[in-house]
Amino acid sequence: MKDVNQDVTPEAPVDDDFLAGLERGELLYPRCADCNAALPFGAASCLHCGSAHLKWVASAGEGSLQSYVIYHRSYVPGVEAPYAVGLFQLEEGPRLLARLDLSGQDRFVRGGEFAARVQDGQLTFG
Repeated sequence: MKDVNQDVTPEAPVDDDFLAGLERGELLYPRCADCNAALPFGAASCLHCGSAHLKWVASAGEGSLQSYVIYHRSYVPGVEAPYAVGLFQLEEGPRLLARLDLSGQDRFVRGGEFAARVQDGQLTFG
């Protein structure tokens, strides 16, 4: 029986292209190169056709807030509390976690529309 808790290091982590896009100031998401279906982040193959041929494409940068949490203690070096992290659904379909710009607010509406900003390799919705 395979130990599902063992460390597995893939040849190329599936988020390398995503992180490289952020470094260039772009928000990218995965699509199937064969059937063109939008895929969830972390997918190693297409959920629709089973193809392992994936491509990374630029997002329009618009997303709706699905959920969020405000941290009142910092768990990230160099990030002062309070800060917020939200679960966003991109208009193209995939969901991802990202910083949420508080801008003096302490409550947000589920389903509210937010625009992505990429600055210095960091993704924030606000």
